[in-house]
Amino acid sequence: IYIMLKQRTTWLLIAIVLSTVCLFRVIAGYMYEPIMYGKADFTVLYVAADFALDNQSVYANETMYNQITELRSAKGAVRYLYPPTALLLFIPIQTLPFTLAVWLWLTLSIGLVGATIYLLSRLLIKRWSFQDWAIIVGSVLLFAPLYTTMRSGQVNILLTFLFILQLFLFRKKYF
Repeated sequence: IYIMLKQRTTWLLIAIVLSTVCLFRVIAGYMYEPIMYGKADFTVLYVAADFALDNQSVYANETMYNQITELRSAKGAVRYLYPPTALLLFIPIQTLPFTLAVWLWLTLSIGLVGATIYLLSRLLIKRWSFQDWAIIVGSVLLFAPLYTTMRSGQVNILLTFLFILQLFLFRKKYF
């Protein structure tokens, strides 16, 4: 029993260290690069939702492009490329001040990563041990594309969660 507890403590320590490194990386990224952090794609979606509420076109709109460039103060794509229905997710967020909306989107993204991992664990037949959880969560937290997605404020985490949720509900015969 002592050896099992010692191993569990070691894995818990590893998971805590990896989680702390990831959290530090996200927060430090925002503190040292506030001009760009979370604003690349998120800014386009945020501003497009504002224009949609004002009943203006979100496609090929110079005024919108200027506002996006002004908010994010970084070079990059400024065109809204998503279908109009995607704006439904961003209209409630758009009512918040921009900086608060960026932090909310980042927090939501982190929560959705956790929910996605949980749903995946429920989809698998095998029950995950504590060590499995520590390795998987640590690996996900250090996965560079995940960090880049959060850093850019992209919608990929949300889409992945919705896809896994659909699989989960289908498997549980909810539809």
